[in-house]
Amino acid sequence: MAKKAENSKPPEIVVSPAFPHTGPQLCQKLRAALGKEFGKEPTLDRLAEILGPSTSKIHYWFKVYRNPHVIAFLSLVERLPERKRIELINECCRELPSMDSPRLAHDPAAIGRLENLLRLTNSITLVRGGTEFQRTFLISALANRLPRIAGPRCTVDGIDVHSPSKWVPVVGVVYLRDPLPIARVQELAIRTWPQIRSSNSRLVLFNSIWSTGPSLQDEILKLAKGRHVILADAKCPEARELAERYGVPVHVVTVSTSGEDKNWIRVGVEAF
Repeated sequence: MAKKAENSKPPEIVVSPAFPHTGPQLCQKLRAALGKEFGKEPTLDRLAEILGPSTSKIHYWFKVYRNPHVIAFLSLVERLPERKRIELINECCRELPSMDSPRLAHDPAAIGRLENLLRLTNSITLVRGGTEFQRTFLISALANRLPRIAGPRCTVDGIDVHSPSKWVPVVGVVYLRDPLPIARVQELAIRTWPQIRSSNSRLVLFNSIWSTGPSLQDEILKLAKGRHVILADAKCPEARELAERYGVPVHVVTVSTSGEDKNWIRVGVEAF
């Protein structure tokens, strides 16, 4: 009965929720916002890499589909006071590792040194010290900064043994569900290796792979002949020995907790 009454309403009567934007318009607003943040609006192919589905499905979502669930979600969220809206969105979103985050931005000099590392190509950077979260946050922030330094076409790949439940994952990096037995980590790393070896990514991240996947150690370091390899690990190799053996620049980034604020990450950079 209610459905029949609704269909009989004159077209001049606005039906709730009367949201002013269509699904594709909302998607395009978000796409444009990403473009302003990263210097170039992401292509449909890039959005597919970020979100997972095929490019054709992304085209349907962003160009055709009405996205009624998105409109319904926003129609309910906008009924909250502004402060509550922000709290809800922040509660649902993971933390984005970024150089602009207060965790790192408290030390502009360190940010400058880290950005200089991103300008390197054939090189090795070792990230050691601190906690696993701090090391992971730092290398993820470096990867997210790369497009600003080297251009939006520069890509990243690698392997991280930590499931990204607390932070936004880096596009291109393979993440494993943790915790896993070391033997399983090694198996998955070896399976993923051909994809990494054949890619043309400028930056390659390996987070806690050095100590858990020793069979790939030499192959990992050989990548530094043509790319920038970042190793984050509680047990990093000796920097000077790597520089002599592989003939590439080696830098050591040491992280620790700042004495001023326990949420801040202190960063030191040395060249070998």
